[in-house]
Amino acid sequence: MIGLFSIALFLVLILLRAPVASSLGFTAFVSVFLAGYPVEVLIMTLQNTVENVNYLAIVLFILVGNVANATKLSERIFGFATDMVGHIRGGLAQANILASMVFAGMSGSGIADCAGLGIIEMKAMTEYGYKRDFSAAVTAASAVVGPIIPPSISLVIYGVLANQSISKILLGGLVPGIFIGVSLMAVVYYLSVTGKVHSPLVPRLTYREKARSFGRNLSALFAPVILLSGFAFGVISPSEAGALALLYIVLLALVRREATLKELWHEGFAKSLVSIAQVMFILAAASAFTWVLSRERVYVDLANWIIAFCGGNKYFFWIFVNVFYLLNGCFIPSIATLIITIPIFLPLLPVFGIDPIHFGVVIVFNDMIGMVTPPVGSGIFVMLSVGKVKYNELVRSLVPFVVTLFVALVVLVLVPSITTFLPNLIFR
Repeated sequence: MIGLFSIALFLVLILLRAPVASSLGFTAFVSVFLAGYPVEVLIMTLQNTVENVNYLAIVLFILVGNVANATKLSERIFGFATDMVGHIRGGLAQANILASMVFAGMSGSGIADCAGLGIIEMKAMTEYGYKRDFSAAVTAASAVVGPIIPPSISLVIYGVLANQSISKILLGGLVPGIFIGVSLMAVVYYLSVTGKVHSPLVPRLTYREKARSFGRNLSALFAPVILLSGFAFGVISPSEAGALALLYIVLLALVRREATLKELWHEGFAKSLVSIAQVMFILAAASAFTWVLSRERVYVDLANWIIAFCGGNKYFFWIFVNVFYLLNGCFIPSIATLIITIPIFLPLLPVFGIDPIHFGVVIVFNDMIGMVTPPVGSGIFVMLSVGKVKYNELVRSLVPFVVTLFVALVVLVLVPSITTFLPNLIFR
């Protein structure tokens, strides 16, 4: 009964639009009090969560993304992407997606992409003649790639909860992230060729001019290389790779005089402290809520019900999982969703013969689609603020991109090797 009460109270608080983290924490403490459990155990759960050394990678990834936004690194990445693909049908929309893919190799957050790089992309596209609603839709859709291509905050959390190698799960998102990005570029090309959107082209550069652009921006492109190459080849841990990338970006900004120490502190580190506090609050509160549900054996009952509902069929299970995470992604932050739900599904993976790395990448991608899915996707509301567009116009422009993301999701579910090939090749 306490378990059912906890779920009901949490849902009521969410419907009343209470903050998710506060709803989780309040529900956990009320449930512990009513059940007569020792409060000290719950406090220890909160403390152990925030002191988990694996979550240090999240802190550093947030810092890297915000400090990169505080410098001209984002501008140079977008400029490089424009030089490379701006002449293709779709022009700056293609550059928008490519820049998001490169920036994803530093930020690990879709919201950071929308709020940071998204401002630069929106400004450039609208000044070049693109409609604001289409520019905002491309920016929101391309930001979905952020939490898939490593580094990824959501994948780190999944790796910790599922007791998987952080390096392996991060590497598992690389090929799917590129596949998703290329899929979005393909739909932009289609919309441009068919005349469904007005997409002015950037003049084509010669190969020599492209080589010069690559040379000018090589220092900016080297930051994601540090992150990826470090943990991908087992040389350093993801946390150490994040620390090296952060140091590199700070030194690069100071040497090139793209930012002062004061600007780096206010625009990079100070904003990061707020984001880090918010993430850790959600992590701790969700862990406390999860402890209550585990104690009440809610997860065991739910797992048994899912097995019976799906009848042991792997594809029915995938349909159930995808619908579940898509709905959750529209209303609840990805971090909270992962912490609450992973204990339900993880024990079921061997039953249905699903690789945990494959499962982790798919559900994170699934959750990110919810970020750009109406009615309350978080990415939509960020772009309403950043892009200064109307809700109905943005949602209408997002339709072809959301459909493309759904198709990419189906492909990733049906072809596990897209996710597992690279981790299995490197981490034999």
